Amino acid sequence: MPTQSIKHLPKTIKTIWIWTSLIELTLGLLFAIGTWLLSRWFAPTFWHMTTIAILILTLLIVIIELVLVNYRWQFNTYLVNPRQFELHDGYFFRKQTVIPIAQIQNIKLEQGPLLRLKHLQAVTLVTAASSHKIAGIPAAESEQFKSLVMALAQEARTDD
Repeated sequence: MPTQSIKHLPKTIKTIWIWTSLIELTLGLLFAIGTWLLSRWFAPTFWHMTTIAILILTLLIVIIELVLVNYRWQFNTYLVNPRQFELHDGYFFRKQTVIPIAQIQNIKLEQGPLLRLKHLQAVTLVTAASSHKIAGIPAAESEQFKSLVMALAQEARTDD
C-alpha cells in the first residue's frame, strides 16, 4: 500500500450509503405510520400534524442524502505517511483531521452486515484523546492498512 498518495474510499461505499438512506426512509415511514395510528385514538389534530412533519423531514433528509452520495464520496479521503495520518471528511463543512502517527494507539476493524455484503471494513484509529473512523476500505486491504499504520506508529514512538 503506497504511503504518500491520498486515497478515496472505494466506490462500493456509495452503495452502502444508498442502502443506509433507504433503511432510514423505511424507519421514518414506520414511525410516521405509528404516529398516524396514534392519531386515530388520541388528539387527532396534533398527531396528524406530527405525522405530516415526520414524513416531510424523512423524505427531505433521504432525498438530500441520496442526491449528495457522489459529492460525499468525492470529499472523503485519507492519507498515511510515516509522520502522520490525515482524514478529510465532510461535504458542506469540510473537516481535515491530522493525527501524528506516533499517537495512534489502536486500530479497530469493524464489519456490519451491509459492509460485509460489499467486502468492506470500517477502520477506526484510536488515540488517547479520541477516535477517527474511515467509513470503509476493502476487507482485503484492511489488514495491510492496519499493519502499516501500527508499524509506522511503533517506529515513530521508538524514534522519539
